Amino acid sequence: MSAIEFSEFAFPPQAELVRKRRRQVIAGSFFIYALLSLTLFSLFVVFFYFVIAREIEKTAVEKNISRVFEELFGDIEPLLTPAERAAIQAELEHIQPPPKSQRDRDIEFKNDQLRDQSLIIMSMALVFAVCLSLIIYLGMRMRGGVKGNDYPNYKSLLLEALLMLGFVALVETVFLGIVGANYRSIDANRIRSEIIRCIRRFIAS
Repeated sequence: MSAIEFSEFAFPPQAELVRKRRRQVIAGSFFIYALLSLTLFSLFVVFFYFVIAREIEKTAVEKNISRVFEELFGDIEPLLTPAERAAIQAELEHIQPPPKSQRDRDIEFKNDQLRDQSLIIMSMALVFAVCLSLIIYLGMRMRGGVKGNDYPNYKSLLLEALLMLGFVALVETVFLGIVGANYRSIDANRIRSEIIRCIRRFIAS
């Protein structure tokens, strides 16, 4: 083997080294972006469900229940005399919601506990993902070179992940707030039929 052949064998051409490093940078950038994005999205899903979606769902349920009962009593009201309506109204004024039972308090405690545990676990996962991505970034950064060409641009990748998360969060919030909150998930006719059936059973008993 000549000296020239040995030199080409021991030291690959510069172009091949550049291509190899470029492939490593692309793979490292993709892994860092995917790791940050998936972890941020997972944390957002937990936060979104327990903080935002729960309140919107509560509002939607209350709207559906109010709509069903308004339609039901709209059918019953013409059958009542003014005196009967006044008597019912007077009786309703004295009715108070029952106090929370121990079962209700246990359910609230378990729900709060589940929410806190979920947020803690996902926060720990986010910290782990950030640390792992930084280790990868710093390992490639120590080789030196130009940012973006010889090692990933960590700040740019983090900004892209945050921007994507912001876009998804905006779409989810607007969609659930406009569509989900006004979606009629309860079949009014079915509920009215069931209530009438229960009233008939109660009267007949």
